[in-house]
Amino acid sequence: MDKSKNKIAFKNKKKNMLSSFTWTLILIIVFIISLLVSFTIEDNTLKICYWLVVFLLALTIFNIILSVQYYIDLRNQEGIRGPRGAPGRKGPPGPQGVCGVSDKCGLDNCQDRILDEIQNAYPEINPECLRDVKMCSSSDQKEKASVLQKEIETLVNKCKTSKDPLNAFLDKIRPHIESLGENGHTTD
Repeated sequence: MDKSKNKIAFKNKKKNMLSSFTWTLILIIVFIISLLVSFTIEDNTLKICYWLVVFLLALTIFNIILSVQYYIDLRNQEGIRGPRGAPGRKGPPGPQGVCGVSDKCGLDNCQDRILDEIQNAYPEINPECLRDVKMCSSSDQKEKASVLQKEIETLVNKCKTSKDPLNAFLDKIRPHIESLGENGHTTD
């Protein structure tokens, strides 16, 4: 990488040297021609006017060359970075993602996570009892578990159709789950 930079720098240096040599040669030739022309002028006043005109012409050409070179150098340089612009409009929503690994595609956590939330809200109910009412040890647990199972089915269906992320959905339903124990029945 450094070798390529060195080669480019060498080529640029060589090009600049050739360019400066060319300009120096042209300048010497123009000066010699101007000197030869001045020998043909006999009057001293006209000779002074001639050299003033040659000097002003050389100064003007030099100024034009510098201006063009300066413009070329500036054109190829990046400018100062300006302030950040105003944010644009929000774009259209993207397509739903596709999951190639699982049929449930990210929703397989819905039932387990809802069961975890219910288990946190009702630690007295056995987790197996929530999955299957036959596994309940008491009639009180069976009654609560049957109410909660119906609610679990409803919540899992809502979870699968919800556009919210799973954690946001769980935050929404948490108060509803906690209110089930207070009311003793499901509420919508």
